[in-house]
Amino acid sequence: ILLIVLSALLVMSVGLSHANVQSDKTLIEFKATDGFTLMGNYYKTSDQSPSAFILHDCSNTSKAYHTLAQSIAGLGWNALVLDMRGYGKSVSDEYSHDHIKSDVSDILHYQAVLEKIKVHWSDDVLKVYNEIWGKKPLPQPISLISFGCNVATAIDLTSKVELKSHVIITPKLSKNYHEAYKQLNDVPTFYISSVHHTQSFLLSEELFNWNGNENSRLLILKENSVGTGLLVNKPELNEEIKLWLMDNQL
Repeated sequence: ILLIVLSALLVMSVGLSHANVQSDKTLIEFKATDGFTLMGNYYKTSDQSPSAFILHDCSNTSKAYHTLAQSIAGLGWNALVLDMRGYGKSVSDEYSHDHIKSDVSDILHYQAVLEKIKVHWSDDVLKVYNEIWGKKPLPQPISLISFGCNVATAIDLTSKVELKSHVIITPKLSKNYHEAYKQLNDVPTFYISSVHHTQSFLLSEELFNWNGNENSRLLILKENSVGTGLLVNKPELNEEIKLWLMDNQL
């Protein structure tokens, strides 16, 4: 009985040691393969800690994910939130989502111009991944969190590097990426969507049913919001994501 009690106390102490860990947010800079400057917010605990790489959707910047990143960092993890090319602090005269929104007059033109920026995202994300985690052996698990239009970028990254787990929130994918996803290894994946956003709801179900990992989970919410809006309207999701990541880090 004493041994059981001591074991329970040890487990509790280990869990508490990773709770509410303080990590500083640092603005860091990367150079893309074409020389473009990418910026991101890095919540670093230690080189040996598990890490989460967060990819924002097409309507937000890294600022929208401060609460999520801070929550994950509270576990004693590292968290990197990248401003994608054209967004936040990763902008130039040539690549600026804000300029696109103000300059174009119709949705088709907007989508066409945005695609010219997005075509760089997969290479940009791979370069950043390699800069942070690719230069040394990985004793720690790396998890990916992707939103909306950037789930496609996440699929490209997952096809090239080894990841521990993936959180996918209200995915938007072309048919080609549907098929590309089915070729990936079945890592534990947490799918989150809204029943009122029919396209991503059905896609989340399809991807979940295809994934054969027993630790994968599907969460469908009765919410009108999508993507990052789910975190705003349902702030408890930050905690849900954090706990799921923790459960699947080993």
